[in-house]
Amino acid sequence: FIRYAPQETRAYGQLRYLGEVRRHWDVLDKHLAGRDYIADEYSIADMGAYTWVNLFDRFNYTLDEYPDLKRWWSSIAERPAVKRAYQAVADARSEPADLSMTDFQKHMFGSEAAKTMPPLKGIRG
Repeated sequence: FIRYAPQETRAYGQLRYLGEVRRHWDVLDKHLAGRDYIADEYSIADMGAYTWVNLFDRFNYTLDEYPDLKRWWSSIAERPAVKRAYQAVADARSEPADLSMTDFQKHMFGSEAAKTMPPLKGIRG
């Protein structure tokens, strides 16, 4: 909602989903108290959750209110495979996309949603 929804429809979605983000972070923070990982050992649960938690800085959020979540996030970020994966993404993003904006939006959001989308920076179109 913050990046892609049309401006006139953003307020409700932003408030609702920010509340959901914080609720999920609170659940994870409590669950991670005294634990290194979501399950007993590093697993797909950590990999999946990390990718969502890792978005916090894009939206000017902070993990400071969630000390166990922040500790967990920092430890996952330091894993060599995670560093390699995020470097591969950064490298791929540095190459120009070979999609028009309309094609990108259709693939990402569906044809109907693409009609109402504002222009996205960094994609030719």
